Amino acid sequence: MNVFSVGKALAGVCVLSLISRGLVRLDEPVARHWPQFAAANKDAITVRQLLSHQAGLAAIGAELPIGALYDRELLVRALAEQRPWWVPGTGHGYHVHTFGFLAGELVARVAGESIGSLSRSAEAEGLESER
Repeated sequence: MNVFSVGKALAGVCVLSLISRGLVRLDEPVARHWPQFAAANKDAITVRQLLSHQAGLAAIGAELPIGALYDRELLVRALAEQRPWWVPGTGHGYHVHTFGFLAGELVARVAGESIGSLSRSAEAEGLESER
């Protein structure tokens, strides 16, 4: 089943979970955890800007092959190389196709696991604590 943008909320909750554990801070640069992200003048983009669709990475300008949306490694690399479409923090643009890759890579770099894996382990912890 395709859940479309519901996945963005799940990705955001996973990043916020890392924030609540003190592993990430909202106003620190994304590049602190994902050094390649600093390319193309993105070194100052904060986690807050990334989560609020203000990072200027609503699209990828490079020509990508058919099926690229199914290749996480390719998309993450392209996003690391992408120059922001506007000065981060000065505007908002819904990151329709990029948000999951951006948040997902941050989660993977900090937690060492995917958004799916992190959310499943958090769910299991929650169920265990209810017992």
